[in-house]
Amino acid sequence: MNEPAAELSDREPFSEEDIRGMQILNAAFIAGLLMFVGVTIFLYFTAAEPKVPQGKMKQALEHLSIANAVVFILSSAAGFFIFRSRLAPIAKACSDSPHASPIDFLGELRGAFILRLAMLEGPGLLGTVVCFLGVTGSEIHDHPIYWLNLLSPIAAITFMGVTFPTQEKLSRLFLDDERSLYR
Repeated sequence: MNEPAAELSDREPFSEEDIRGMQILNAAFIAGLLMFVGVTIFLYFTAAEPKVPQGKMKQALEHLSIANAVVFILSSAAGFFIFRSRLAPIAKACSDSPHASPIDFLGELRGAFILRLAMLEGPGLLGTVVCFLGVTGSEIHDHPIYWLNLLSPIAAITFMGVTFPTQEKLSRLFLDDERSLYR
């Protein structure tokens, strides 16, 4: 009756189909960002002749660059916070009951995973849009500092790659003694 809950790592693993779905979703988010960044860079190198920069476009890019930095910081922090807050009740339920398993909460786990991906991809897309606008308006030719907006998609792609879902990483999610970047 008062038996301790089984270690979460000793419980049944996630099925390959469940993991494959999350891997496909993660890969799609990465591919979308990579393709948009690729198109932006391609347009930069294939542009015919830089147009005369417009003053209003420079000001707009400055404002968008500042907004991108703020959105990236806030959205990344919110994504991590939301992910952890959505996992906390699952971990508690699994540690309280010897029969509960993270697999019982697969829908909630997927939801937290998708929210975190979306919160990371948003700033990545915004940063790429700022560079895209700079390329199409030829402002980025005169002010290459706007390429720094690509740091947000680079950070998002890197984080998505590091946290790419595998059986091992999903099993570590609910272990208290092992804190990882994935969690």
